[in-house]
Amino acid sequence: MTDILPIFRRAVLPPTPDIVTYEFDWTGQIAGFRVEGEFSYDLSQSYEDGIVREENLESFDISFFAPDGS
Repeated sequence: MTDILPIFRRAVLPPTPDIVTYEFDWTGQIAGFRVEGEFSYDLSQSYEDGIVREENLESFDISFFAPDGS
């Protein structure tokens, strides 16, 4: 009689992305130009010096508007 031990396999999965999105807007006080946009990045990642840089962004959208809204 031989002893057969079960083989257990464990998969190592990469961390699940935790994408967060922030919206922003700004209106100039003097000329009235306006900027609106949003950006997102993965909270599950660690960033150099804790700073999320352009190359770390998942998305980045920005729009510029004249004082008349165009």
